[in-house]
Amino acid sequence: GHCPLSHPLRVQKFGPVSLSSSFLASCPMAVASTMYALRSREQTARELHSPLVRITHVGSYACRNIYHRAQGRLS
Repeated sequence: GHCPLSHPLRVQKFGPVSLSSSFLASCPMAVASTMYALRSREQTARELHSPLVRITHVGSYACRNIYHRAQGRLS
């Protein structure tokens, strides 16, 4: 369709950090999210003596019209 993301990536995990479900992202968002997750893993390992191992999220950019309508803003 008219997805404004060119060549979106499906992110399934951040190295050793698993996700509750995969999501679509632009390349810059995928890189930034990975860096954030890996830095957070290191920080929690240092501070809490237990590394971050899983992130639960409730969704991301779906690249479709809201409610699957023919017209309307993208989700």
